Amino acid sequence: MFLAPLMYFKKTVALPRVFFISAVFNVLVGIVLIRYFGLIGAVWTNFMVKPLQAFLMYIECRKVYTFRLNAWKIFYTPVIFIVIVLISETLAPAHFKFQVETGQFLVAIVLVYFAYRKELIQLLRKYTGSRYGKID
Repeated sequence: MFLAPLMYFKKTVALPRVFFISAVFNVLVGIVLIRYFGLIGAVWTNFMVKPLQAFLMYIECRKVYTFRLNAWKIFYTPVIFIVIVLISETLAPAHFKFQVETGQFLVAIVLVYFAYRKELIQLLRKYTGSRYGKID
């Protein structure tokens, strides 16, 4: 998401800085974690470098483009769904797995609808040719 504005505005001079800093972090943290934890240390190193790289890209990207992010779409909807899945999978008996997963699917549909209802209405209008999003 943060790479696209840098490429569009041809500000690619920031990319070597970001990749260099994240590579140094990757090597240093990798050496420590692999020495103490083995292969799982390499996995955790990879998981640690990705947020750092995204943060550095965000810092560089702010210099050329101002982001306006919808917190419901980017943060709250996924967090709510993850919490619901974790709770329902933990508390549900094994013989009700199908019903629980069907409920999770329905919750996902409702969350996506409320988060993206304006975009969904625009899509319906575009593809049906209707003013209200319904097929006349």
